[in-house]
Amino acid sequence: MNYNWNIVACWRRSTDGMIWKVEYKVTGKKGNLKVSKMDQIRFRESDNPTPFASVTEDQIISWVKSKLGTTKENKIYDFLVKEMAYKESAPNSSGVPWS
Repeated sequence: MNYNWNIVACWRRSTDGMIWKVEYKVTGKKGNLKVSKMDQIRFRESDNPTPFASVTEDQIISWVKSKLGTTKENKIYDFLVKEMAYKESAPNSSGVPWS
């Protein structure tokens, strides 16, 4: 399964632009099937925040992964694998034959 991380929203202080909370989404894709998980994470206050206008999505994703740690990141992947297995074995599906 391929995984894709996205930042959905950022909360920041208006005084210095420090991002203190983000909402992220991890999507797993296998063939035409997709599963996803969304959550939020808070960051500690920084004495030297990266200017908001200079932050990239990749930077924030690395902050999220660093804050989560490997164990929690792997739990997200495990959850998505289970969701995908359920979706693959579901007795019913929806959609149209033309895509």
